[in-house]
Amino acid sequence: DPGDWVGIGFGSDMNDNDMFYVTGGNFHDAHANGNTTPNDDADQSDCIFTDLSGGSYEIQRPLVCSDSTDGEITIGSGIQMSWA
Repeated sequence: DPGDWVGIGFGSDMNDNDMFYVTGGNFHDAHANGNTTPNDDADQSDCIFTDLSGGSYEIQRPLVCSDSTDGEITIGSGIQMSWA
C-alpha cells in the first residue's frame, strides 16, 4: 500500500537514532527524529543493500559512517535494535 514502510533502527527507540527503511521496494539510509517516517541521510552510500532474491536481503553498515547523524557502533558494547 502507498505510504507503507518497514524500518530497523540502531538504538532503543526512534528518537535521534540511525536507521534504514524500505518502502516501495526502495532502500533508504535514514535518521529517525521520532515516531514518524525517518528523514533520509544526505549520504546514501554508507549502507549497502543487496537483494539476495526470494525475499531475502542483506544490509551492510560500517561501524563508523560518514554522516554526522549516524552514531558510531563500538565493538563489544552491544547495540539495541528497534523495529518500526
